[in-house]
Formats: sequence, structure tokens, C-alpha cells
Amino acid sequence: MSHLRILLPEAPADAGLPLRWALLDHGGRVVDEGEGSVASLPVAATVSGIVPAGRVTAVRAVLPVVKGARLEALLPYLVEDAVADDPAGLQVVPIRPRFGAMTTLHVVSRAWLQGWTVVLADAGRPLTQAIAEFLLLPSAAPDWTVAADGNGTLMRSGAAEGASLDAPEGVEPPIGLRLALDAARRDGELPRGIVLCPGESTGADVAKRWSDVLGVPVRLGAPWDWRTAPIDAGANLLAAANAVAHREALWRRLRPGIAAGIAALAVHAVASGIDWYRDLQQRDDTRAAMRAMFQSTFPESRNIVDPALQMARKLEEARRASGEIADTDLLGLLAAMERAGRKVPPAALHAVRFREGVLELDVAPVAAREAGAVADTLRSQGFAGTRVDAGGKDAAVLRVARHSP
Repeated sequence: MSHLRILLPEAPADAGLPLRWALLDHGGRVVDEGEGSVASLPVAATVSGIVPAGRVTAVRAVLPVVKGARLEALLPYLVEDAVADDPAGLQVVPIRPRFGAMTTLHVVSRAWLQGWTVVLADAGRPLTQAIAEFLLLPSAAPDWTVAADGNGTLMRSGAAEGASLDAPEGVEPPIGLRLALDAARRDGELPRGIVLCPGESTGADVAKRWSDVLGVPVRLGAPWDWRTAPIDAGANLLAAANAVAHREALWRRLRPGIAAGIAALAVHAVASGIDWYRDLQQRDDTRAAMRAMFQSTFPESRNIVDPALQMARKLEEARRASGEIADTDLLGLLAAMERAGRKVPPAALHAVRFREGVLELDVAPVAAREAGAVADTLRSQGFAGTRVDAGGKDAAVLRVARHSP
């Protein structure tokens, strides 16, 4: 299985920028290499982007015991004192996270990282992982590892820590390396020594001079090559960026369907609005017809507020005037109790009251069961306002009514 390594530039994403690359076979041997635009890169099964050390800041902080979206939201604010950029624009990735304990966080510009991720994906060379360049240096804890040439200096100061330093001047060590050692000395974390990877401008004479100037032993190590150096898969800077890219890709796939759904809802809303307007017009027409009918039937009525209710009342008045007994009259309620087939013993009745379509009977407590049976029967026959209430320690009240009072 082929593997492509790309040395990403520090500049923002641009498909036309020249990129250094190396193509490896399944055994990790370089089979081809070169430099060219994104379109000229060879196609491989996996692609690793080597992020320049100047683009990555390693910060140590205690990782809060939260996960998911809450952790993702908190991470930028754990490093805001260590970087000058706006926390909202940072991609912060915990390296081998230890919740509730000190953890190394790699900080990179979200816009820069996502820019290169999108450019390479659009060219058919999507990144599988992105690794900080300084983590390609061999780890020699408790020693630090340094590789220097005329262009600059890489330093690996721990399992996941490192930095980009200034270029050495002749045989003199980089100023950034001196400052890093001074800070480690103050924190009580001075390395045992420094392993210097030999290069075109670094050799035994440079190692001796650095030892004298820095005050720590400096020894030559094995040659280092970014093309074939082992990659720590646990330090992938794309862990969160891939999730963001996945959400964006999902949105691009769903957007046409969502747009069609919104259009359909809009059409439905317009149609529903038309139906609602028609129903409203029909209701108004019906009310106007009822009003005209009531006025023609009862021309003496001056104020017409609710034609249906006023018509029902007029009908009830006409029935009473003709001698018909309504089921809300006293006689109607008594007749309903008679038809119920259950009776309250006459001796248990203490008082009878009638007002506004409600018949109340005070009954002795011993007759409460019979009163309850009468109420149940009447409710089943449509007298919804019938019930038995407590009327005190010496009586219960049977209320008989067509509707709830």
C-alpha cells in the first residue's frame, strides 16, 4: 500500500504553491519524490501532511473531565494565555488525552489547517492525517532532540512537545534553544542532555561548541530524514478537523433536499393560507346569514350579538310559553329523577332548592349511596352537571343539572 508524505508550507492554502513530497511503498522506502503543485502530486492509498513546526504550538494544561462538544468548546480557552491568536480561530487537539491530568495540546490555526485539507481533498489527495513536523524527530527522553540546518531548527523536548527555533549562526547554538533551556531550568525540567541530529551545517565541532555555551551535554545522534521518519499516529491534528469537514460535507449533500423541503413547505403554507382565508370567508358568510335569519324571525330584537345562542333562548321561551316542560325546569329535573329508576328515601330528604336550572337536595349521610347511584344514572343520560357533594357532617348535597353550573 503506497503512502504519500507532503511537507506543507506555512503559507495559507493555495493549489498553485509548490509542495515537497515523497512517495513511500508498503515497506516505508522512498520510491519517488519531488516538488510541485497540488495537481501534480501522485495518488496514494494514504496521505500524511507534515505541518511545519512554525504553525504548531505545544501547550501543556490540565484537561477538564468533560468530553464531546463541551470539551471542544473549552479547549481554545485552555491555551489562550500561551498564544496570541483569537481562541475562536484555533484548532486545539489533545495528544494522548488524560482527563483531569496534565496533557499536551497542539494548537494550530483552524483556517490554515482546514484550507489545506479542502485544497488537497478537492484535488483527489485527501489527507489521512496531519502531524507536527517536530514529532518526526526521534524521541530521546529525558534528552531533547534537535535538528538544525541553514533554514532553521527543529526541537523535540518531550513525547509530544517541540517547537521551531531560529537558525544557528555558524557554530553558535540558536538563541531560541538557549531561551528554552533557561525556561526549563527555572521550572526544574532541565533535560539531561541534547541529541543533535547531524546535517550539512552541524557536526562534532558544533556539538562541542553547543555543550560549552549551553551548559548541558550535547552529543551527535543518527541522521534524520522527514521522508522516512516514523509517524506518531496518536498525534493526528485532523482528529477534530475531519469531524468538521464531515459535517460540512454532510450539509452539502443534504442542502438540495433541505431546499426542496423548504420549497414544498412554502407551497403548503401558501395553500393552507388560501384554505384558511376561504374558511374564514365561509364562517363570516354563515354568521351573516344566521344574523339575517334571526332578525327576520324576531324583528323586535335590537341587539344581535350571538345569533345561534339568542335563537336557542327564543326557542326555549317559546316552548315554555306553549306549556312544554324543558329538561332544565324544576318539573323536568324531577321527571328525570323519576325516570332514573333509583330513588332517595323521602325520610332522608332534609331540604330542596331550585335556581337557574340546578336542583339541590340535602340528604342524610345514610342516603349518600342512593344519592350517588341517582347521580351516576343521570350523568349517563346526559345530565353532565349532576354530582354529589359533601354538605357537612349531617348531610350530603345531590345537585341535579343538565350542564355544569
